[in-house]
Amino acid sequence: MRYSYPRMIHPSFIVMEEDVSGIILKYESVRLGFGPYVIGQIKELASRFFNIKTMTITTLSYADSDDRGTHVVTFELKFRNLGYRDSISGFRSHFIHPFPKMQAHTFFSILPYSFVFDDALVVRHCGPKFSRLFQQPIKGRPLSQSFQPKFPHFDMSFPTALRMQDVVIEMESVPFLLIYNPRTHARVLSNKRLLLKGELRQLSATLIIYISSTPTLSDLHEVEDIGFYLSDLPLHSGSADLASNGWHSYNEIFQHFQQEAEKSKQLEELHQQQNEWRQRGDTLLGSMIPRYLLDKLKNGNDETTSTTLLQYCEPYDEVTLMFVRLYDFTKVCASLSATETLRAVSVCWSTIDSLTDYYDVLKVENRAEEYMVASGIPKLNGHQHAAEISGLALRIMRTISALDVPQIPSTGKLTIRIGISTGPVVGGIVGLHLPRFCIFGDTVNTASRMESTGLRNIVTFFG
Repeated sequence: MRYSYPRMIHPSFIVMEEDVSGIILKYESVRLGFGPYVIGQIKELASRFFNIKTMTITTLSYADSDDRGTHVVTFELKFRNLGYRDSISGFRSHFIHPFPKMQAHTFFSILPYSFVFDDALVVRHCGPKFSRLFQQPIKGRPLSQSFQPKFPHFDMSFPTALRMQDVVIEMESVPFLLIYNPRTHARVLSNKRLLLKGELRQLSATLIIYISSTPTLSDLHEVEDIGFYLSDLPLHSGSADLASNGWHSYNEIFQHFQQEAEKSKQLEELHQQQNEWRQRGDTLLGSMIPRYLLDKLKNGNDETTSTTLLQYCEPYDEVTLMFVRLYDFTKVCASLSATETLRAVSVCWSTIDSLTDYYDVLKVENRAEEYMVASGIPKLNGHQHAAEISGLALRIMRTISALDVPQIPSTGKLTIRIGISTGPVVGGIVGLHLPRFCIFGDTVNTASRMESTGLRNIVTFFG
């Protein structure tokens, strides 16, 4: 887990007590609310791997560790603990051929980063490598002033240390390391700490516990940072090989993981951009084609022909149409350049576009100096279409009359005519290239005649 997920803060499981009827298990994690999940996992693992079909799990306590920011849950697991032994020493007494005894200097030469402490938690002996790592020797000092448990988290005491004999632990030095400075040829105090990984073991029939540990280093850069050499690392532990190879396989996996994460992030960004552009395209098409027809086109046949477009034409029994035309626009723009003419028309039609947002109407089209609006199509609104168009017409007349158009010489004002008619029409999409929604019928011609024969600043209505 450590090599596969180096940034993960993994949980810890510690057996606090054990007897023939079960164990007391302490679970600690930075993640909240996983207690019931852990219970289910333990039961499944016990059934699948140990053939324990009957197990009762009770939550004894729950607490938060404020100093570490973790959540601690204590479980009681009740089952037939057939593999239980009263103690490690009792288990070893059954061996026919006991292991030969080892001298202290042999042990510390093999494990130079190990140390021994008593029931008062005072360091009694330590490996030879510690002599040049710290400003003060750790031998004879309290263990709490030399090393603290880093993972799993627990309060160091002698009874706790006895219970932790089957757990691989990590210990971190309390004092900072002395690192060799090649310029001054002396060891100087750094801000680095030594991280050890190993196991606690009790010497038979004594109140002495020793920890057989080795430094935990990831690569040569970390070896250099703490002032170590490869010769400082125990060769039998494999830590020198890991450091020299830099966890090559892990690094390759991590690099592939990073590459896949970057590709996944890029894919998410592209997907988000695709959605944004699709929304922009729908908005643009929605300004040219009614929404219901746009949905039909998106869900219909991929191949669009003049024949398939006929299925999107629909008759409407009663709608109200309005034409708005800039009065005498040719004479007004005679003295303007093409750019100034375009700006003047854009100001006028943009103003009307903003007004249509307040009414139940559909902008059909605008061509040069003519603007066409309909109500009751494509969304039917009963007999309300006439009132919607009439209200919009009066508001357009007032707004355009008061609108200042800097491009218009002398007055700076535009004059309009409005014609309105009510009746049946047929609406649909016309054209393969740049298709647009168009309306056909006598009502269209009548509304256009009302506008062309009307007076300026006057709304002419027929229906």
